[in-house]
Parts: sequence; structure tokens; C-alpha cells
Amino acid sequence: MGMLSALYAGPNEVTVYDPAVFAAVDGPGNKCTKPSWYDMLQPTVALNTTRDRVEHDDRRKAWNRALNPEALRSYRSRIDRYTDLLDDYIASHVGEPISANDIFYWFTFDIMGDLAYGKSFGMLSEHKWHYAIAWMNEFMGLLGPISPVPWLARFLFHVPGVTPKWHRFMDWCQDRMKDRLTMEPNEPDVSTWLIDHVRSDGIVGKPQFDTLHGDAVTMTIAGSDTSAQTLLFIFYHLAKDSTRQNQLRQEIIHSNAQSSDASVLGDCPYLDGFINETLRVHPPVATGAIRQAGPGGIDVAGINIPEGTIIVAPRYCIARREDCFEKADQFIPERWTSAPHMAKRKEAFAPFALGRYSCVGKGLAFLQMRCLVTQLVTKYSVHFVDNTDPDACWRDLKDNFTGLPGKLDLIFKPIKV
Repeated sequence: MGMLSALYAGPNEVTVYDPAVFAAVDGPGNKCTKPSWYDMLQPTVALNTTRDRVEHDDRRKAWNRALNPEALRSYRSRIDRYTDLLDDYIASHVGEPISANDIFYWFTFDIMGDLAYGKSFGMLSEHKWHYAIAWMNEFMGLLGPISPVPWLARFLFHVPGVTPKWHRFMDWCQDRMKDRLTMEPNEPDVSTWLIDHVRSDGIVGKPQFDTLHGDAVTMTIAGSDTSAQTLLFIFYHLAKDSTRQNQLRQEIIHSNAQSSDASVLGDCPYLDGFINETLRVHPPVATGAIRQAGPGGIDVAGINIPEGTIIVAPRYCIARREDCFEKADQFIPERWTSAPHMAKRKEAFAPFALGRYSCVGKGLAFLQMRCLVTQLVTKYSVHFVDNTDPDACWRDLKDNFTGLPGKLDLIFKPIKV
């Protein structure tokens, strides 16, 4: 492969560690496609799993409208509602160990339940996992180990009795979307835009419903799992470094970031740097989002990768290259603010991908994280629980396409004013 940092992982697959790979496979003018791995949901097809560029671009228009800045402002009151519910839960358990593996997942899934189906999962109010999300967690644990062999995954998903929780979850998402079609929410949600996009003469036929079913699965998993993992690691690093925790707190207080005006949340560079550094060190999709070289192949760092080759670009590994980030293994949010020289090659940072296949929910994810962090950090100090192993959260993390962190318990203590 010349000077390209890469490793052949099979007869037709290459893992590329050069940071130029992200722009090569997803940047303007590229001819890469999504490989057969993305057929796992068939016959259901979601926005992020369709391999047809024309279909993808058409459906992306509806998603862009559902998640544009104006739409996000309209969702702010609902995000605040679940932020307050999580705050209430913490307030009732002040000074006690709280499972970060529970509360941050309850928070993001409840929000997406509301925005996808017009009704939350009720986990923050009932203080327990919803059965459908428990099913999802179980089959995601299977997805990780079998992802390198996508044909086996598709086979197992269709063998009766092998993946019952997967089928129950898919049926549950289908039923919830059917319910959503019969209701008109008091406030527009994400599904409002998706339904309007496929509705023809007031009717949603089976082909159109199949796309809504697929997008319901996407909203439930991709819209929640990734943000929850990032929140867990944000609070891990806050608890680990009280100096940075206080620095972040002071920035938020002085910027008035708790304002109900969503635009104010963008005026916190250290908060954004903290989130970015968390995404760099703990990318929610560590090794996934694979591509297939299109006609003529693609050039990465001056080396041609032949047409049809499967290309894996592991964000976790690329973000730890010392020639890309100084002290790459260390958590240093200042590299995104006051020490930009520590981010030598920013093209190595692509947690949301690029171009047409970039994460359409990036704005929503940042809004959720900013809202929750600003409220909790200004009310509580965050600490590890004595005689526990907080590093287990990253050491025991499982790559199930999205990450599943190990155990992390935290203690929240009210800040004395």
C-alpha cells in the first residue's frame, strides 16, 4: 500500500488508519457507496441503511427539515422537560451512588421516544428500563461480534428463535409508528416531517410505511444510544478532574448558558471543547460506518484503493495517532480552545462523518448534551464513588457498532452558593 497506513483485513477489505480517509470516502465528489453490511434491516430500510444514493438524498431532505435550527428550537421545551426530570431524580438521590449507565440512557431515549412517537418511554418518570430498550440492548450485544461477517448477521436475524428480541423490537417500532400515524401531536415532532414527506393524497401505502418503520428504528437506536454514551463519558471526565469541572462551571455561569434561548448555549467554547474531546477520545461509533470504493476506486494519501474494496476507517484508532493529536491518549479539551496546536490534523476528527452520509442528528445531539451539562454542572459537583473502579467504563467498553460502556457510578452533591 505504499506509504498509506493501512492493513488488509481480508481478500476484499482494507482498514485504513490515515486521517485523509474520511474526506476520501465521504467528501465532495467521492463515488463510494455503502456495502452489504447495511442490508441488515432488510426488508425494512432506514435513512442510514439505504444503499441507493437517490433514495437516500430524497429522504435526507425530510430529515434535514425535521432537524434544522428552527425545528431544534421548537424541540427545546421538550428537552428541558426531560432535563428537569433527570435533575429531579438526582435531587432525590443526592450524595448516593447513581448509575450513569442508567440515567443518561433514560434521558436520551425518553427524548427520542417523544420526538419519534409523540410519547416518551417513561424511564425517567418510572426509574426503570423500558422493555423494548432492554430488547434492543440484548440484540446490539450480538451485533458487535458478528458485524465483521455481515452475511452471517443477516442469516441469523432470519433464523426463527435465534434473535427473538430483535424481532420483538422491530415489531414494537412498527406498532409505535402505526400509532403515531393515527395521532396528531400538540407540537410537531421529527415524525411530523417524515410522515408528510411520504404521504401521498393523504395516504401512506406499504412501501412508504416500510421507510417510516426503518426510520423509527434509526431514531430509537442511533438517535439515543450515541448521545447517551457521550454524556456518560463527559461526566466521567468531569468527575475525574475537579479543576476542569470548575472551569466549565464558571464558563457556563458567566455566559448565562442556562437561558431558555437555545442560541446562548452556543456561546460556551470550553463546553464545546469538552464535548469534542469526549467524542475524540470516546467516539460513539468506534470502528463502524464502513464504505465501498466506487468506480475507478478512490485515492487516499496518493494511493489508489481498487473499486469494490470494503474500506474500514476506525475513528478510535485514527484519533489516537500522535501525528494528528499531541498527547493523543490524554483527555485535553483545551486542544479545541486555547491550545489549537495540540490538534495537528483536525481532519482526523470526524465523529459525525462527512458529506451526504454525515449524521443528520448532530444538532439535536449537541443540543441535548449542552442542555443537560449546563443544568447539572451549575447545580451539582460530580464525583466518583469511593472503592469503585470508574475506569471500568472505558476499559470494559464493548464495540457493538455503537459503544456500550462498562459500569460507572457517580455521586452528585449540591453546590453551596
